[in-house]
Amino acid sequence: MKYIELTFIPGAGGNFLSRALSLNNHVYAFIKDKELIQTDIVQKLRTVQYTNDIKNWLKFENELTQVTESFTVEDLERNISNNSVLINMCHSDDESRMWPGCDDEVYRFKIIADSNNAMQWLQTNHIKNQLKKEAFVIKQMEKYSTFQKSIQNDKTYHEVSLNNIIDNVDTYISEIDKICDLVGIPKSDRQYNAIKTLYSNWKEASTSFHKNRKKR
Repeated sequence: MKYIELTFIPGAGGNFLSRALSLNNHVYAFIKDKELIQTDIVQKLRTVQYTNDIKNWLKFENELTQVTESFTVEDLERNISNNSVLINMCHSDDESRMWPGCDDEVYRFKIIADSNNAMQWLQTNHIKNQLKKEAFVIKQMEKYSTFQKSIQNDKTYHEVSLNNIIDNVDTYISEIDKICDLVGIPKSDRQYNAIKTLYSNWKEASTSFHKNRKKR
């Protein structure tokens, strides 16, 4: 089996990216309400898609649990094939929850704020709008800076561009393609169509969420 370890600071789009990566018959990231592991892309899209009535973004994201937190190794081996890919998300100060075996492959990715636009989005449009408190935002940005420096020369990480995640659907897909190619994940038109749908409803949900916050 293969594992993707995706490391990112809160607010850097890691949950969003994991949802998109899971829209593949070979990749698993989330389940909802302790349901069975889904293998079909259409079913997965129903689980991970966004809605326009999100009032608490963090609560919405936490409605899903990670597959790596919900099942034992034995459960997974019974339900998915050996060529499957499992995604484990962790923040810069978390320890990985993965438990790969000696025959498994692990691929480590880090999301980086690689432009002024990405840094501004991270600080003001996302973290600040969700968490409100300026002191918390400053603390998070300090942690992010420390994290960036700590892994700057760590060649075991592959970089993922936050700027490309938030810029447009084409640059977003380019980051997903890069990950799929590095890990060896087969791609399909159904996957791309599902990712485009997810990106569109994420954009709509984000716009609706921020408008509603300004009204309060």
